Amino acid sequence: MILEIVKAGNSILRQQAKEVSDVLDPEIQKLIDDMEETLASEKKGVGLAAPQVGRSLRIISVKTADFTEVLINPVIVERHSLEKIAKERCLSIPSVEKKVRRSRKITVWYLTREGFELQLTLKDFSARVVQHEVDHLNGVLLTDK
Repeated sequence: MILEIVKAGNSILRQQAKEVSDVLDPEIQKLIDDMEETLASEKKGVGLAAPQVGRSLRIISVKTADFTEVLINPVIVERHSLEKIAKERCLSIPSVEKKVRRSRKITVWYLTREGFELQLTLKDFSARVVQHEVDHLNGVLLTDK
């Protein structure tokens, strides 16, 4: 089911999202399916965080050319020092485009939707998208940058 994207001004976007305790819970799995369908329906969308669909949970969905994954309880364990400034947009603030400085390379730990632990190093655009979506889980918006 395609979910409604929460827009800036909604207080859920400013909350610290809660960790998912049971990844295999049918409600969590349904939310993941709905988030993936919602992201696929957005022509320019490459990432979506659960707070953006009204759920204060630490789940993000990412779909870039080289990285498609759902990350549950993601933690950026390393931000490499090389940074890049680039334009970003946000589905929750569609009228805003802003230049943001982010690490070009990150290492992220997370749970898969099957409950497996993974740690990956991402570069460039995929790293940028994950950093943007993790910001959403921490109540940080593009306009805060």
